[in-house]
Amino acid sequence: MTSDSSIFDEAFGQPAPVRRRAILPLVLKIYIWFFMVGGVFALLGSFFSIGEFRQQMNTTADPLMVILPIIFIVIYCVCIFLMGWLLWRGVKWALRFNLVIGIFGLIFIGLLLLNFPSGGALSLILPLLLFFTPYFLMLISIRKKWNALNDY
Repeated sequence: MTSDSSIFDEAFGQPAPVRRRAILPLVLKIYIWFFMVGGVFALLGSFFSIGEFRQQMNTTADPLMVILPIIFIVIYCVCIFLMGWLLWRGVKWALRFNLVIGIFGLIFIGLLLLNFPSGGALSLILPLLLFFTPYFLMLISIRKKWNALNDY
């Protein structure tokens, strides 16, 4: 009465699966935490500044011109938070989400340069480009490893 069955399944001898977070370089983890914390603080700051927007709404003829920036700021803050949080959680489509937000950011920068071609817009855009370029280069460099890992 020999039995080849075992209480262990075939995966028992296999090494534990690698989490996507484990392949992130330390610098990228710092960026991620900066995005998560910065997104929360920016969202809180935007809620505290609603009072100023309400004062402007009383003096502005078109309230839509006051409400749209508030909506844009809230969406921007949520996207910044999600850029970091999705990567930290190891969501498979987090890299694509970050790259799409980056493309929208480049379009926004292009529109700023078209509307404000003076040096004032460039002094705002250059630090942003210097800050985000290494981040997106690191995301592109880990893309193949990230997509090769399975969800568990």
